[in-house]
Amino acid sequence: MSNVQKRKKTYVLVVAVSIGILAVSMIGGFWTAQNTSVIPTANGKTSNDFITKQMAGTSTFLKNEEQNDTSQLFVTGTASKKISPDKVSVTLGVETQKKTAQEAAKNNSEIMNVVINGLKELGFSTNQISTSYYNIHPVYEYHKDRLQPVKNQVLVGYRTTNTITVTISASENIGEVVDTAINAGAIRASGINYFISDEVQSQVNNELIEQAVLDATMKAEKALAPLNMQIVGVKDLNLHDVFHPVFGYDKAVLAERTSAPTPILPSEQQTSVSVSVIFMIG
Repeated sequence: MSNVQKRKKTYVLVVAVSIGILAVSMIGGFWTAQNTSVIPTANGKTSNDFITKQMAGTSTFLKNEEQNDTSQLFVTGTASKKISPDKVSVTLGVETQKKTAQEAAKNNSEIMNVVINGLKELGFSTNQISTSYYNIHPVYEYHKDRLQPVKNQVLVGYRTTNTITVTISASENIGEVVDTAINAGAIRASGINYFISDEVQSQVNNELIEQAVLDATMKAEKALAPLNMQIVGVKDLNLHDVFHPVFGYDKAVLAERTSAPTPILPSEQQTSVSVSVIFMIG
């Protein structure tokens, strides 16, 4: 074979290899284009950053799906307790009427001092007695004249109203307080209310909240046991208002003297609390 023929054969071989490489490159580029969404930017160029962000967003979404895949169980827990009030209060009133405001106020003060001194003789301190209302106002009478269609307003005097609130232990005899005030000159005794003090209320609240949460947890554990599942966490917990009963005894007491003490007894009632818990289970 001549040298010319050898050069031609070599040239053809080089050209064939180059064409093969070019064809492989074009096929690879076409395949990538078919499987990748290329988003042009404002200047017409593709944005690799956009593609990268889209892939990252897909990864985060899958992770969130895995986190939200945890099952949840909603349970309500309750707790209750019968409780007796430890405090009682009563409102006592003195009302006087005189020709002048000064006379009405003076007469009212004299009677109220007798009432308060009587309460102190029972062993109560001034810290247990407080003024809840005081008022002085004119009193009018209306007379109709035959010659005038409008009634005439005539000032007949001034009226002073003074009320105090006495708060004592529920174990004390509130009936004796009422009788002592009436005998001393008070003409009104009302609003007898038994209630729970702040200290006892706080103690009961804490006790019932703890019991209600434990009740919810026990219910959840019993429900999950047959399913071979257990509590793995708490997603949410809501505390509903604690219900405290009102112990009321409202009695209109007349200004008549009574020989026997007035019997007034409190009643035991139930207070309760509830909680709502969302458990994460697995």
